[in-house]
Amino acid sequence: MEKPQQNTVDTGLIRMFLSMTPEERILANDETVRTILELRHAIKTQKTATDEPERPDQGPQ
Repeated sequence: MEKPQQNTVDTGLIRMFLSMTPEERILANDETVRTILELRHAIKTQKTATDEPERPDQGPQ
């Protein structure tokens, strides 16, 4: 006997987006894309900072 498949669709999220105007959906999408790009940049910056060897303080010359 097969197990019934669980519904993995977030119907609340679907309702939320259906209640939005097309413009609101585009703005929500743009904000999500912006957040993802910021996170990617932060991760890349952090990796670059930890990969560079520390420079000794050279002091006044």
